Amino acid sequence: MQVRPPMIASRYSYRWVMEEGGNLRLDRNPGYAGEPENLPQYDVVKGKLEPRSDQVDFPASYKEGSKDVPFNLEESERYTGLAEERDEWIDRRDQAIKEQKEAEAAGNEELANQKQNEAAKAGYQVNERSRKVAEEASSEYMQKTYGENAEVVYPDPSKQGLGEKSQSGDFDQVWKVKGEDGKDKFVVIESKGGTSTLGSRKTSTGRAEQGSSRYFEDVAKNMYFKGEDIGEELLNASKSGDVQYLKVQVPIDAKNGTSTARNAKISEFNLQK
Repeated sequence: MQVRPPMIASRYSYRWVMEEGGNLRLDRNPGYAGEPENLPQYDVVKGKLEPRSDQVDFPASYKEGSKDVPFNLEESERYTGLAEERDEWIDRRDQAIKEQKEAEAAGNEELANQKQNEAAKAGYQVNERSRKVAEEASSEYMQKTYGENAEVVYPDPSKQGLGEKSQSGDFDQVWKVKGEDGKDKFVVIESKGGTSTLGSRKTSTGRAEQGSSRYFEDVAKNMYFKGEDIGEELLNASKSGDVQYLKVQVPIDAKNGTSTARNAKISEFNLQK
């Protein structure tokens, strides 16, 4: 796949970024870093960007009375540390954007591109800290709600450790919970930090919003085809009603330049629609 030069990619507010492992990912340009509500949406089709329609064919819905239920987070060094790291990366991102604009005004294209790269990397790290805060909150919610009856089964804690990043095209967290009757059920969680919103994905029958039953089925199948046995287990469990599909949203307050996360909002998707 050909990497587009910055001046072309910037037309779309996106650009290609090569990660340390050599993989390419599509990332926001720094002017949009941390501002997802202003970001135009595109799909990658045969190496090109095509505008994504806001219209979804299969929207998510929530179970009655189960949207944005408040959940207070405990103060911990883990949350504090992630918030402090997030603030540091925000400062680095904003400084790089400032220096990029100064370099552009001075006609120094090489320096401007360098600062653009720095800003994009910093913006990615800001979003990573927000994601980790949300996944930490998801873990806290499960442990407080189910205690020792719950164990995380994806991502595999023996390989990656709880809180490590899940892969593209899967769920953020999957937990197995043993009920009082001894029967297992699954709790699938989509973790959202800050103002992050629901995504969507193309399926064979249309675009499905994250949280919809069509999205759930498509992702579970994708995981199974990638060799993750949990994908097949989730598909079977969903047929018998033994899956709870949640969104854990963690607003991040950034007043006075200091990020804090004190509560989460728990919502349960309706897989029957």
